[in-house]
Amino acid sequence: ALPSTPAGGRYRIGMIDGGVLASHADLRAAAITQRAFPAASGPVATDHGTAVAGKLAETFDAPFALLAADVLTETGAAWTGADALAEALAWMTAERVGIVNISLAGPPNAIVGRMVALHLASAGEIVAAAGNGGPFSQLIYPAAYPGVIGVTAVDAEGRVWALASTGSHVDRSA
Repeated sequence: ALPSTPAGGRYRIGMIDGGVLASHADLRAAAITQRAFPAASGPVATDHGTAVAGKLAETFDAPFALLAADVLTETGAAWTGADALAEALAWMTAERVGIVNISLAGPPNAIVGRMVALHLASAGEIVAAAGNGGPFSQLIYPAAYPGVIGVTAVDAEGRVWALASTGSHVDRSA
């Protein structure tokens, strides 16, 4: 189900990933606000962040406001730290973003787990990647936290992708 639209008629979606190339043609219907975490770095467009934002635009197929938290800039888009992820979640919660997409996965972290719980309790939903560790991987977070909608991958034919994580933390596939 789509979230309700705020005043102004735009869906309001959060994304925690890399920075977004706001001028990309697939994002012409998006009003994009970006912040980098940690704040000392500035948001930098990444291929992954732009691709995820493009998939969100394709999914909603309507004008929307995207709050994009760039948590990958400081590390050169290879990984992020729990502090950046926790700060980004705090921003999403403070902004009362109803749906937050997190296309990042890793080990559990007590602070990130607490921020996930706070967001779920006060602002809305979190949809998170279940990981690319294959069918025998360990639980991946934040997808494995209670209340988070964990998503795994399928291939072009709709079959479970060979590297898709499976398990109790997976709620949907796409």
